[in-house]
Amino acid sequence: MRVLVKVLASAMSMLKEIVVRPVEDAEEGHFVQLMQAHHYLGALPKISETSGT
Repeated sequence: MRVLVKVLASAMSMLKEIVVRPVEDAEEGHFVQLMQAHHYLGALPKISETSGT
């Protein structure tokens, strides 16, 4: 039980460091590669509004 508590505490501390932001144009290729490798649906085309800037 103590190990589980430590693991959960560690996971919660990592979640505090997550930042959500739009993908920059220069990051687009890497983002697509990560989506293809790790997202259960793969690299899907954009389906919402994009800034286009």
